[in-house]
Amino acid sequence: MSTPESYNENDVKAIKRVYELALQSRNFEIEQLAQRNNFFMIFQGVLLAGFLQSNTGDNLAINLCQPFLMLAMSAMGFFTSIFQVGMAAGAKFWQERWESALENSEKRLLNHYDNDPNRSSVFEVFSSGKSHISDVVRDRISGGSFVSFLVNCRFSPSRMPIYVAISLSIIWALIFLYFMRGGILFNF
Repeated sequence: MSTPESYNENDVKAIKRVYELALQSRNFEIEQLAQRNNFFMIFQGVLLAGFLQSNTGDNLAINLCQPFLMLAMSAMGFFTSIFQVGMAAGAKFWQERWESALENSEKRLLNHYDNDPNRSSVFEVFSSGKSHISDVVRDRISGGSFVSFLVNCRFSPSRMPIYVAISLSIIWALIFLYFMRGGILFNF
């Protein structure tokens, strides 16, 4: 740790309050990411099911409109997945912002209390280095299993919705291009 910073009682209260607010805001962002991502995933699942169902209809009206429906549904799926990417990336941005505030306020509090004779230990939750965290987890999850390997890769659960949405946008774009390339749009 660096040289202890000297704060008055009101400063310490303010730093503690900032820490609490940053923690609440971070947790809120993570919770909202899950809820928003679920909305997008359910919407795309229903859209995909409708897309697949529209290929099996014997209804003449559906068959006449099918090329347009295929293009419209794949375009809607593509844009929905692009919006999902934006939503997930925005949530990740704000999560990182609040985690930065947590790290900063935690460091200030730890620095302030660095020479406090009443403290016997230091508890770093957000301000410990990433390499230290990786070492701790690696020691806890030892072994040569594939699961241990995956855990130690440190995948980010808050980045996964971004990757899933990008994958879905590629799939929807390929479906759209497939129907465009086949000239279906022009064969009404």
